Amino acid sequence: GGGGVFGEEKERFPPATTEEDTFVDILSNRKIYHLRAVIREFEKITGKRIIEAIDELSSGSTQTFLKAIVIILQNRASYFAEELYKSMKDWGTDDSKLIRIIVSRSEVDMEDIRRAFMLKY
Repeated sequence: GGGGVFGEEKERFPPATTEEDTFVDILSNRKIYHLRAVIREFEKITGKRIIEAIDELSSGSTQTFLKAIVIILQNRASYFAEELYKSMKDWGTDDSKLIRIIVSRSEVDMEDIRRAFMLKY
């Protein structure tokens, strides 16, 4: 067996593949229900939150991408509420980000996002 937290998942990769590459592959190529199960199992086996592991194993845009996936899986409305807040805080507004979120979520889960926003901010 491949050993480690990822077990058989890691066996599909050549030996030079990093843990970060394994995280990227799993988090970007699995169904939501599978990802939730993998995250629960990872946290159970390692005793560490997956966000902490991502912080330790990656950086830059890859880290941002991986953390966004995990946060969305845990609470989609809260994630978008935070993104809306960030698009409007400080001086000026990130209009393109604000519009993109509102348009893309308007018919999907905007009411849930509104409630999450009101709770957080």
